[in-house]
Amino acid sequence: MKPLLFIVLLSILANGALGSEDYSAKLKQLQGTINSLQKQINQVKSERDQLLKALKDSEVAIGQLNKSINTTREAIKQQQSQLTQLQQEKDRLLKAKQKQSQSIAAQLNQMYKVGQQNQLKLLLTQADPSQIGRLLKYHQQLNQARLQEIQQFLQTLNKINEIEPSIVAITENLQSKEQALNDQRQTLTQEQKGRQATLSKLSATLSTQSDQLANYMADKDRLQKLIDEAAKTLAKLELPSDTTPFSKTQGKLHLPTEGKIAHRFGSQRMGELNWNGIFIASPSGTPIRAVHYGRVVFADYLKGYGLLVIIDHGESYMSLYAHNQSLSKTTGDWVKAGETIALAGNTGGSTQAGLYFEIRHNGRPQNPSKWMKRG
Repeated sequence: MKPLLFIVLLSILANGALGSEDYSAKLKQLQGTINSLQKQINQVKSERDQLLKALKDSEVAIGQLNKSINTTREAIKQQQSQLTQLQQEKDRLLKAKQKQSQSIAAQLNQMYKVGQQNQLKLLLTQADPSQIGRLLKYHQQLNQARLQEIQQFLQTLNKINEIEPSIVAITENLQSKEQALNDQRQTLTQEQKGRQATLSKLSATLSTQSDQLANYMADKDRLQKLIDEAAKTLAKLELPSDTTPFSKTQGKLHLPTEGKIAHRFGSQRMGELNWNGIFIASPSGTPIRAVHYGRVVFADYLKGYGLLVIIDHGESYMSLYAHNQSLSKTTGDWVKAGETIALAGNTGGSTQAGLYFEIRHNGRPQNPSKWMKRG
């Protein structure tokens, strides 16, 4: 993707302070511009450009599939939880039904044996009339208790009848979602095979280390121009007054994902090219979390960085999350610290699964380690 494209793309944003409504409108316009310029991006000129486009298309498709798979899994998880709760409630009701049935049967049997003899004997006895009244009242209370128990028994039967159709419906829905999940996995497998073939062909086009270095430098320049333009036009994002300013969070932030730091800020990447951020090695699918409150200003594919998320935190601070497997947020979304924004992956031609993470201030790279909690 040409650097000029992103300069044009982001230059639609006006300079100066941006209110929430104005900011939202310009982000929406930005997203529309991305879509309209996509045709220009797809106008390839060389074999390598064609391969890069094929890689982008493949990785975007894989990202969407992974997002769909995770959504389906979450739906299955929720429905399985509902099904478990319904089955537990059904078991409880069946036990209550059995107990109530036995109790009612015993009472009916006792009433059949005794009949109305007790009341007749009370009327014929020589006992104190006040005592007879109390005994008659006691028997009436017993009959009332029996009636209430029968009503509870009928209510239990009704609840069981209501639960049964829900269990059947959820079970059928789960079976349908399981089938959809299997279909998605099969499609994903095919897409991953195509992606691997494209990566192999791309590697063949980089015949020398100098070719690879030039490729890295072009990717770096492309990102730098995007960040410079974003920093210039979005530097005055207004955040809620109760939000801690990003500048006050040094040494207090959590790493955006779990894993081992494989490449540190400032370390050599290739030749004279150094890392402008850190690379955290993590298994594909590991949650990526926003390090601080802010607004997503870019959530799309960028050549060399794959599926990329950029968050504006105000005060001219931004954080970048690259090589994601799939994205959970879109341009314009507000995010909180610790909120999942993506899943770790290896898009953009990365040879290792994980997250490439940067912090920028006024467009310039900052050492992320200085902002993170130790230990």
